[in-house]
Amino acid sequence: MWPAATAAGLADGCGDGGRRGRAPSARRNASERHVRTHPRRVPRGYRGISILCLRPVRQRPTARCRAAVRRLTCGALSTQRRDGPETAVRSGREAEMRDLSGKVAFITGGASGIGLGMAKAFSRAGMKVVVVDIRDDHRAAAEETLARGGAEFHLIKLDVADREAWSRAADEAERVFSRIHVLCNNAGIGVLTPIAQATWEDWDWLLGVNLGGVIIGVTTVLPRIRAHGEGGHVMATASLGGITVAGNGGVYSTAKFGVVAMMECLREDLAAEDIGVTVLCPSAVNTNIHDHGDRRPERYRVDSSDLGPHDAGLDPEMLKGMLASFGSDPLEVGRQVLHAIRHDQPYVFTERMAKGLIELRREALLVLIPDEEPDLERLAADRAMRRALTELFG
Repeated sequence: MWPAATAAGLADGCGDGGRRGRAPSARRNASERHVRTHPRRVPRGYRGISILCLRPVRQRPTARCRAAVRRLTCGALSTQRRDGPETAVRSGREAEMRDLSGKVAFITGGASGIGLGMAKAFSRAGMKVVVVDIRDDHRAAAEETLARGGAEFHLIKLDVADREAWSRAADEAERVFSRIHVLCNNAGIGVLTPIAQATWEDWDWLLGVNLGGVIIGVTTVLPRIRAHGEGGHVMATASLGGITVAGNGGVYSTAKFGVVAMMECLREDLAAEDIGVTVLCPSAVNTNIHDHGDRRPERYRVDSSDLGPHDAGLDPEMLKGMLASFGSDPLEVGRQVLHAIRHDQPYVFTERMAKGLIELRREALLVLIPDEEPDLERLAADRAMRRALTELFG
């Protein structure tokens, strides 16, 4: 757990900064005061959400400590408004890609749903697209759709959980289009399985595709983007289930929370390079995510059903109808991702409901922070932490 003053640095470092001109002693005393929060009731119905940063009312630590904590923890997510849209500003060079004409995008799960929406949006912006998908029927349909739209594209069959197949697919993409500029780790499965009932097959399948596929993709393609030196972007599709836990979706959310954390860390890792990072957190989108349970690979099947324990009780046709009626248009989501790549935005949310969920998470966390005064040993530990961070980061 972060010491009190360090937690204050985390919150204030992600914010708008402190007031200037206070005397050194005042700044020092303020930084050593314990973080206090106003008592609040935990919001009813809260399930759990990851969060960008917290901004409770509190005394600010020293500027150097605040800067050190910001660099250590949340510098990758800081944003400010400039020239209209909200653009990401990081500690190194900006990684915006305003001119995407002629650039090459490698999109997993690209033959349907959000992936196909991205392929359409990217191609209309003048990009070349490598559409990667495991399903033969989806690739055939995507080929017809993209050809009709005049896109410059190439199709590859890939199981994103297969490391060797990833290398072959990346090699093929480079043979066709010379290089890859944008990696979109979009492939995923939407089967919901509660943790208490999950089998080894459930864990292996969902983590292997939803998290493992992103890990393998970044490990395989990022070095190639770095090698050509023309800049680029890494994007991954998480979910609203990566910032809030859905009922009976424990295994799914475990993977998606991992994707969000990975992209946050990667964004900071690449802060000094001309490579942007974005994580997409969609809610309901009109896709075929409802039929993944029917296509569970043989090696991941369970004795009782082809579906996960929770999905065995779902009506796929009902879910399909709900997504068709209330889900976002995949092409519109693709346009949102395109905008995020152009402006190097850290996150893409498809619905305003995400704001309310993050606020609920913030409130639920703040009420659980103790507000009793720290003892002298705690203050000493706080000071030691600040000194260590200052020596480490300057």
